[in-house]
Amino acid sequence: MEAALYAREHVLLVAKPGTAKSLMAKQFFGNFEGRLFKTQVSKWSDETQLFGMPDLKKLKEDGVIHYRGTGTLLDCDFAFLDELFDGSDALLRTTLGPLHEREFSRAGQCVNMPLRCAVATSNYTRLNNLTEAVLDRFSVQFPAPELGVNDVMRLISGKADYEGFEPETTVTKLMMDETETRAEKVKLSDELARHLAEVGVKYGYSPRRVRKIARLCRFLAAIDGRPVVRAMDLQRMMIGTAPVTQPEVRDNVIRDVCERLAKVGLDAQQTEQLETAMSFEPTSKDPKVRAREMASAWKSIKGIVPASDSVRTLQAEALAMLEAKHKKMVETARAAPTQGEPGSLDLTTAAKKDAST
Repeated sequence: MEAALYAREHVLLVAKPGTAKSLMAKQFFGNFEGRLFKTQVSKWSDETQLFGMPDLKKLKEDGVIHYRGTGTLLDCDFAFLDELFDGSDALLRTTLGPLHEREFSRAGQCVNMPLRCAVATSNYTRLNNLTEAVLDRFSVQFPAPELGVNDVMRLISGKADYEGFEPETTVTKLMMDETETRAEKVKLSDELARHLAEVGVKYGYSPRRVRKIARLCRFLAAIDGRPVVRAMDLQRMMIGTAPVTQPEVRDNVIRDVCERLAKVGLDAQQTEQLETAMSFEPTSKDPKVRAREMASAWKSIKGIVPASDSVRTLQAEALAMLEAKHKKMVETARAAPTQGEPGSLDLTTAAKKDAST
């Protein structure tokens, strides 16, 4: 999601109801400077919900509908469109131009939109010629992570209250523009480009979609401060852009990419990342901050899709080691209760609060 925002691409989250999709989007945008427009779409929604009420004076005098636009999709930096596919086909059609060209045109009214990134959520998707075009506007598509047994148990016990999270730092517009400038200079090797092109052609990706994936890979590298795209970047973006509406195709894309990239050093890069994580130690003395640092490391390891059995084994060892370190950290905090509340040091809870990844 972070790479998509920097790259001015849009994100679609699909999952069952009650899996914190809306909260995830809310916390994500909280890390960035800019105006946020948010709305919940329904089958009764119309254009005014997205673009504002018509200017009645212009309608009366000129006979044209001119949307006011203030505080709507037309003048925001970020947009959160909740339950997008509950909207009618007519409403979805009105989003095609604004999402892709960042331009709104109606009866003489033309607005160049500052929109950088939109995140849409849905409990389902529906396929027809129109919605296929809408889905194509969302370069990054993935199922929102579902809660496991331990997560549900924490919810039952009341220990997993994620509301009220405020980011410690805010990414400014200047910082986003600087990252965009760095990304333009990142190199993508011919070998990785060929793998991307071959997978794209094999699974029917449009040339525009393939080009966007390459651009997102460059942003991943730029965010990490690297001048060259690595195999891991391509793996992450191929997984993040695989179609959520076709689970079998998505699984095949992920499997194909992992097999291909294992041959160009993906497993070696993953091994290096895991070994670095296994030596991780939080730097802060504050137990809550230490928990968040630990959660960030744990989350990055958990998100790896192993390219080989050896990486899968090392991943399990790394997760176990971090969890053991975390357990010791909690025990230390309990021995010194004035430093913080041990209950706030739950690893999975802290990971969900780390919305910057």
